[in-house]
Amino acid sequence: MIRYIITSLPMLVCLFWSVRLWIDWREQRSMAKWRLLVFSVVTTVLYAGHFAYFNSMEAILPYTETLYSMANLAVFPLYYLYLLEVTEEKWNHHWQVTLLMPSLLIGMMIGGCYAFVNDADRPHLIFIARMVAKFIFAIQVVIVLLKGYKKVKKFDEIVENCYSDIENRTLRNTQIIIIFLVITSIISFLANVIGKEAFVDSLALVSIPCVVFAIILFMLLRAGHMQNFTIHELMEEAAETVVTDNGNNTDIMREAAETPPTEVNADRIRQISAEIEEVMRREKPFLQPDLRVSDLARLLLTNRDYISKAIRLDKGMSFNEYVNRLRIEHAITLMKNNPQIPVLELSIKSGYTSQASFFRNFKQFTGTSPKQFKCN
Repeated sequence: MIRYIITSLPMLVCLFWSVRLWIDWREQRSMAKWRLLVFSVVTTVLYAGHFAYFNSMEAILPYTETLYSMANLAVFPLYYLYLLEVTEEKWNHHWQVTLLMPSLLIGMMIGGCYAFVNDADRPHLIFIARMVAKFIFAIQVVIVLLKGYKKVKKFDEIVENCYSDIENRTLRNTQIIIIFLVITSIISFLANVIGKEAFVDSLALVSIPCVVFAIILFMLLRAGHMQNFTIHELMEEAAETVVTDNGNNTDIMREAAETPPTEVNADRIRQISAEIEEVMRREKPFLQPDLRVSDLARLLLTNRDYISKAIRLDKGMSFNEYVNRLRIEHAITLMKNNPQIPVLELSIKSGYTSQASFFRNFKQFTGTSPKQFKCN
């Protein structure tokens, strides 16, 4: 009984999140949720094959071995497709066929061995198919991790240059997700190299990968469940036009529309940066919760890309870092003027809707907590 429970853990975790993600998709109709759901379902099939193998279910082995082989070469490409859906507005959907073709071919090879090859030749041919699958799997891991990390990093940089509050917008716990993928890939690769046969007879040995995979998959799928912001929401906002209060475009707005941000010279960058400093000092828009770079662009009647580029090049930081630095400086001023101000009131008056976000940014910019700062 204990063996059944332990060997079923990864499968049950994936099954649970498959149900949860299906509910998410029904509610949101999000393509990103759909792709993560497919990943979760295929991973459930993968660990169903593990369960059957480790519990010596010989009668269904031809079916489970075939499905396992297909699923094993599909999970990393499917997760990469999910990352593409979150981080890329446009990408070549024909890649899906290319990425998933090895999974289909290896599955057909192993299924064909069970269906059409005699008992004497079958083990040899299946061994060859497994070796090919291990080689392909190793290549997939490297490609998906490297390219996936770059996609995540680029996406987070875009978000940080567009929003002052990035909670629930960046890929949640991005670095942890990548670490999970690294750990998963290393364990998967080692398990593939060693072979499942090495774990069959020892409950202690089989427990280690089962428990580790169950934990990693739970965290990985939970992160995807919590991630509702994608590049598509960001691009929808970027498509909004900048207009004045009376609805008329100004000369500077026409300039912004006609001149690509990459062609803006250094003098123009410094001018925009000075205008940003002036409006921040005069009107303090950084105290507005969830200030966006497009909001600042409206105040200055210019292009949001100009704002991001001016802050990045002239001040050496992202829009998110710039706004939160101003907020923390404002909070410090408030504390000096009123040392008894409650932390909750302090965070609200500094432009934060979340105390957790206020504490995190305060610690980032001052190296200490608000309470410790007061004591000093």
